[in-house]
Amino acid sequence: MARLTPDAILKLSEPIEKVYSNIVDALLVNIARHLREGNSLSTAQWEVQKIAEMGKLTEESARIIAGLTGQNPELIMQALEGAVTDALVDVEPELKKGVSVGTITAPESSTALASNSIRQALEAYDEQAIDKLNLVNTTMLESTLEQYRKIVTNTVGIERQMQQAQGVLNTAAGEVITGVSTRQTALRKALDQMHKEGITGFYDRAGRAWSPEAYVNMEIRTTVHNTAVETIKLRQEDYGVEIFRVSRHSGARPLCYPYQGRYFSWDNSSGTFTDGEGKRHRYQGINTTSYGKPAGLFGISCGHHPITVIPGVSIPRERAEENKEENDEAYALSQKQRALERDIRYAKQREAMYKAAGDEEGVRMSREQIKRAQANMRDFIGQTGRTRRRDREQIYAN
Repeated sequence: MARLTPDAILKLSEPIEKVYSNIVDALLVNIARHLREGNSLSTAQWEVQKIAEMGKLTEESARIIAGLTGQNPELIMQALEGAVTDALVDVEPELKKGVSVGTITAPESSTALASNSIRQALEAYDEQAIDKLNLVNTTMLESTLEQYRKIVTNTVGIERQMQQAQGVLNTAAGEVITGVSTRQTALRKALDQMHKEGITGFYDRAGRAWSPEAYVNMEIRTTVHNTAVETIKLRQEDYGVEIFRVSRHSGARPLCYPYQGRYFSWDNSSGTFTDGEGKRHRYQGINTTSYGKPAGLFGISCGHHPITVIPGVSIPRERAEENKEENDEAYALSQKQRALERDIRYAKQREAMYKAAGDEEGVRMSREQIKRAQANMRDFIGQTGRTRRRDREQIYAN
């Protein structure tokens, strides 16, 4: 069984994904910290002071992003080289087996990383990933400043509305909410509104805003997977081998599921071949699959990989065909767990923001939200028996 599994891809990608989760945590807390002081000022004075802090916030935000992304080049290359290594765990022995029996001829490159074609592909994917992450860095900084401006504007607007509403009340028998209490309540509402929108890391062609974590999660896992698939394809080409079998895994997507366990060719040829046990199998060109579509075979967030097949040598080890309903259910459960993890992190971000802003009531409400989110996760784990990933529930503490 090849080691290039969805879990393996996730582990290779996680260090980079974590960088961007940490950045968002730090940026949100830093925004809130800038809003902590000045409660004794009038609304107009507070607005002027906070806008004047934009320059300092820009410098701090840029420093946070630069500091936490400093290791991106090394992390990206480590992930891609790890993808090459994992992808070929089972491929290289199979190819060497084919060479030993005289079915195929060994290339000049003794290892995959010594192969010119694979090295060129690795460098291209590395450059592509760095360019995309640099774009995310720029978009994050712009979004941070935009959200800060919106918080200041919204806080002032909410505060003035509250003051106007209070002014028309008959306060003889009631408590008048003024000064610090009004400002803090208005700021809490503005912070909540900003937190719901979040910081943007990428805008797609349809104009949809992606959070940095969501986009990097998708982009790096796809790049790691693409690197691995391309490595297998190019290494097979080094040996003149074109046929492969699509791997199987639980939770496959609709556009991938029909091709699990079936045989295809990289050069789009079709026909039949005999395996190492003398059994005949039919194969088709990869162009007959959903290959090339974003949600198709080997596409974005796909967990499948090609298994090298050498006619007359390879002996397929088939697993029992998975029930499609079970397959779909497993995929749905994995997505549900990721959503519950995000709920916990979201509540913890909110708590850290309010703590930085000096809002004790906001902290109390957020802690209640954390407890509810964690209870939902415990119930989910208890009902499904899945493994809890507490590391994916944490935020960047400092």
